[in-house]
Amino acid sequence: MDYIKVSSVAEYFKYIEEYALINHISRGESRKFKSIISGAFRPYKRYKMHFGEKHTDEFYNYVANELTSMQKEHFLAFAQHSGLPTYLIDFTTSHLVSLFFACNDDNSNTDEPGYVYFINKRRMVNLDEHMLNGYSGGLLERIKDCENGIIDVWANKFDADVTKNYFDYDASAFLNDYQLMINSFLDFITHQEDDFSRTELYQQIRMLCEELQKAKLINSEQSDYRLYFDNSSFDAFNVRILALAQKILPLLDGSSIIEDLIRRDSVEEKLMSEMYAIQDYGLLRWRTDEPYERYETGDPYPITWQNLVLLLMKIATQFAIYSTKTDFYLPFYGSYSPPNISGRISQQSSVFLCQIHQIETRHRNERNPRNILLTQEIRPDFMLEVANKRKILNELDMLGINLKTIFGDHDNIAKYIRNSFFNGIDEPER
Repeated sequence: MDYIKVSSVAEYFKYIEEYALINHISRGESRKFKSIISGAFRPYKRYKMHFGEKHTDEFYNYVANELTSMQKEHFLAFAQHSGLPTYLIDFTTSHLVSLFFACNDDNSNTDEPGYVYFINKRRMVNLDEHMLNGYSGGLLERIKDCENGIIDVWANKFDADVTKNYFDYDASAFLNDYQLMINSFLDFITHQEDDFSRTELYQQIRMLCEELQKAKLINSEQSDYRLYFDNSSFDAFNVRILALAQKILPLLDGSSIIEDLIRRDSVEEKLMSEMYAIQDYGLLRWRTDEPYERYETGDPYPITWQNLVLLLMKIATQFAIYSTKTDFYLPFYGSYSPPNISGRISQQSSVFLCQIHQIETRHRNERNPRNILLTQEIRPDFMLEVANKRKILNELDMLGINLKTIFGDHDNIAKYIRNSFFNGIDEPER
């Protein structure tokens, strides 16, 4: 990712204004890590289970009697801000707070640059209600529900019949995001390491996947990207994905579960077979919201692009257990904005990203089950590299952004006073 270097608060403000970053949420990190990942998943390698709910339950049992009713209702956020690893990732709506965390290095290595990552708010799907209902962040939990799934919440940003605009920003951005998302799930299929990957059938499947990955929905010479929808290029691309899925489905166990994902209701076997016979009907109505009435007309069962994404997700998780890939890309992020259950929530202007994940377990004639953790890739839209950390911390302090105001607890107030006392002089030996 391209990035810009800043070395003062003034430069920082300059680029926030220049690149319209006020419309983003941000996260500061004091040094460069391989990826942005939640605390629950950092220590765990490929075949280990993630930080489970039992740890949160154990913490609850210790502290619940001291909590308010609101803190209990939003206990996952409370646990996150108390330092317990969860699948939540700390972001903020205050870019000064992010800059502080990019500069506040406990290792005192101020020569190593910090980083501030920005994600456009247009990518955020509000999951506040889901969190209260026990949403666990699982890839296929709620995400497949037509009325409540985050795929459908995200899809509500589309309204072709009314606005002729497929997203709340330009259509080229959607086409790029859509293809990146599809390619991410195709990667699970094309990066296999089991015996099946050496068969002739798999080579045919891999060739179809690679052809799709090379397909270009965006043409740099095309000025009006909406024409890609009008001339059915988008539909043709999706038909090829469905054709690929038809070749893979018979190979998978539990294919009826996969078939259910592309239907909004149960249908007769005859209608299902007609739906698969796409050569008899031509292009399907990918962008329809009329899933039932069309049976009587003899038209095929309509499939929307979000149904297709769910289908490909399910296929990808079936292949994931023998894939070298462990993360996937979705162009949206589930967000969670709890009320002020603790001072830190308010002082840090907190908003959490819920890192979507999936634990896949496969036996396949193995004596021991094989577990693999799949996690959503957090891909920032913009990044700033921060130098001169000590100088910037002093500038932020003059603006009232420091340990005392960011955290507000006794330990950090004492630490702020201690740091101020020793600022510029060597600490005494112990």
